Amino acid sequence: MQHIHARAYDSIQSREPDCMHAVEVDHLWPHSEHDYDTDDLENNSNPELVVLSDSLIAVSISNTTNVLPDLTVSYGVVAINPRSNRCMSCTTKVTSCVHVKAHKLKSAAGTTSTQQTEYTSISTSAISYPLNDQDRRRFVAFNGHGSSDECVVLCPNPDGTCEHGHSWHSGDPIEMSWTCNTKARIHAKHFSTPAITCYRPSTGDCSCRKVYDGRHDLILNLDNDHLFDYVWLFDLLV
Repeated sequence: MQHIHARAYDSIQSREPDCMHAVEVDHLWPHSEHDYDTDDLENNSNPELVVLSDSLIAVSISNTTNVLPDLTVSYGVVAINPRSNRCMSCTTKVTSCVHVKAHKLKSAAGTTSTQQTEYTSISTSAISYPLNDQDRRRFVAFNGHGSSDECVVLCPNPDGTCEHGHSWHSGDPIEMSWTCNTKARIHAKHFSTPAITCYRPSTGDCSCRKVYDGRHDLILNLDNDHLFDYVWLFDLLV
């Protein structure tokens, strides 16, 4: 797949050098076809490796002298396999590019990063896939939040108790100023809707807060700033 993407990128760039999409891709993911000497990498750069998964390593190489002509930093994703590691970002020399060489260099030195990228969200309630009957009925009936500029207020319900056994306040979060973010956005497939995310404090003397999970509204609350419509997310899975 990476070869298809690379050929498509090269084809577009050769035919339409000013294409806004190709230009943006090159800005976000700069690459170079120059060859690099391992000694240059060792002496003149500071490769950083981040473990993305058991078979994918992200490689970041800073340009401290002239290792990366015309680039401040180069990023690449290296796929690890027993036969030969391959760069999924470069378009040529995919088994011997600067990113593969940098990974080999760091691995030989025993300094491969043990950092594991963790993806978390405020929403923690699981949604089964495929959907169960109850969620399927809710999913079919859910029409999204529309493209109106009218702000949507998202509040957790007061059900349940905190970890200390105290109930949650049942007051109006807006009136009580229990807000997490007044400029949040709910992202759907074709539009985003402004929203206010709220929390509920416990009625006890602890500092527990109940934040908006979105489970029953079929919304994924990523970080109280960006929330995603499950109708759209599920559409990406099919």
